[in-house]
Amino acid sequence: MQDDAARFGEETGYQGAGTVEYLFDPAAGSEYLLEMNTRIEVEQLVTEPVTGYEIVRAELLRAPDDTLRLRAVSSIGDRHAIECRVNAEAPELGFRPFPGRVTQ
Repeated sequence: MQDDAARFGEETGYQGAGTVEYLFDPAAGSEYLLEMNTRIEVEQLVTEPVTGYEIVRAELLRAPDDTLRLRAVSSIGDRHAIECRVNAEAPELGFRPFPGRVTQ
């Protein structure tokens, strides 16, 4: 998937930090492209500790000459990170924002 994401960026001429998102079906060994976000995503806080690559720093350093010095993260190894997002929404109100206490 890393190679596909890098190739996708190269073939479209995209330059800069971005996020290419996939779904992966391990049973079938299939990957499905969801989207490419042409910005740094909130998941960067999970990506950075797993890859050891500072995405925001890379974007700031590329500003003077507009050259990003990374094609793709070459190896993730056995590192892991988990991100959890809690949305305060009320399904019975059409998923409108609804503040309240998390009890479960």
